[in-house]
Amino acid sequence: MRNHRNSEARANGEALHLDHVWFNYGETPVLEDVSLSIQKGDFLGVIGPNGGGKSTLLKLMLGLLQPSRGGVEVCGQSPEQSSQFMGYVPQHTTFDRHFPINVWDVVMTGRLSRSHLLRPYSGTDKAKAKEALATVGMEALSRRPIGELSGGQQQRTLIARALVRDPSILLLDEAMAAVDPSGQERCTCYSMSCGRE
Repeated sequence: MRNHRNSEARANGEALHLDHVWFNYGETPVLEDVSLSIQKGDFLGVIGPNGGGKSTLLKLMLGLLQPSRGGVEVCGQSPEQSSQFMGYVPQHTTFDRHFPINVWDVVMTGRLSRSHLLRPYSGTDKAKAKEALATVGMEALSRRPIGELSGGQQQRTLIARALVRDPSILLLDEAMAAVDPSGQERCTCYSMSCGRE
């Protein structure tokens, strides 16, 4: 049955599929009977109150959490098998301000994969990083230590790290909250153009 759904999902251009998903934290239900189908090229926003389960929903899509009931598929596969298709920017990320890593290096970590952890970065990797930094307006700060950035600049760096993966699916968890209006516009335009490709 799953193989039939997988081939059907790929044929229909389905990017994400949630089938009667439930999720509990302990005894507390967070999501109840969520079904959703998102096609390739769709641009979707999830709106709700704090504590309403929005971040939990994204973590289920990423395979960081497992549903209590129901199923999640990404491009016709389990989220764990589909991680190479996804870019993710979390809601809150804190950095050790003294950790010796700069913007460029953070963005380049987005080009790492499990199968190529020890290989040097290629020319393509570096070109993708430059493009991602330009997209979010951070190219001039590429050598700046991450601990010296403002909250908005750190967030734009994380968006560039997600973009450098060339994701088929980009999941943003309130990623623009600390980003200035011009940065928000630039990132939103890029995201929408990706959805049309």
